[in-house]
Parts: sequence; C-alpha cells; structure tokens
Amino acid sequence: MNRLVRNLLSLILVGLLGCTQSGPSVKSSGDKEFDQTAEYALHTINILKRRSHLDTPTKIVDYMFSTAGSAELTPPNEATEPGMASAYKGPRPANGIWLQSSDKDANEFFKRHLMLTPVDERKVIIADAYREDDEEPFFTWEWSLN
Repeated sequence: MNRLVRNLLSLILVGLLGCTQSGPSVKSSGDKEFDQTAEYALHTINILKRRSHLDTPTKIVDYMFSTAGSAELTPPNEATEPGMASAYKGPRPANGIWLQSSDKDANEFFKRHLMLTPVDERKVIIADAYREDDEEPFFTWEWSLN
C-alpha cells in the first residue's frame, strides 16, 4: 500500500474516532488526569462494544490491549505524528497515567495506573484508579455494556 493511501486511511480513522466524542461522561474522581484517562478508556470501550465479535467485557479489554487494538485505538503521538495528531479530535489519556488490563502486573515505570477489569457475568468493565504505592484504588468507575 503506498504512503498516500495509508495516510488517507489513517486520516479517515482519526476522523471517525474524533466524531464519536460527546463530552464528559464519567463521574469525577477529583483528579483531572485520572478523569481524562477514564474518559479516553470509556470512549474506546464505546467504540468497541458496537463490534459484534467483541460481545463480552473480556473480549473488549483483551482487544484494547492487544497489539492490533493498541495500533488501531491509540491516538496519534504529537511528537512523532504531528499532522495526524492535530487532526485527531477524540479524547486522549493523560501522559502520567498508565492504562492497562488488571490481569497484568502494574507497569513499574509509571506511578499512577488505571486498571480495567472485565466482569462478564455482570456485563461491566470496572476501572480502578491507583495512585503511587497504594494497595487499594482511590476511585472506581463501573461501566455497563448494556
């Protein structure tokens, strides 16, 4: 695929992702960066739950953190993709918060984590916000897939 076609496809994807944003939709934790990252996570979940093959919370979370999901869903980087980054209008995770699946160990490079836990029996995804060295989350969101 030539570079022009790749760039056009990327811009179309960025446009589609940007068009699905609809303002704040998470309850505030009192921490602006965690709220920003939670907005991004919920935005991504809302995109994925419309796909028929991602019909459980586990499948959604697994896809989000897979190689393919990360490549598709991660907003363009302003430092390495300035043109695409300026075109992107969707939410972005905060730079200081690491977003990940709770089935993995916390990334030691980051001090603050938003951990996503799928609960298939209840059709929800739980997002726990952890500050540096805390054993328990300081805030929890729960998002229904119904």
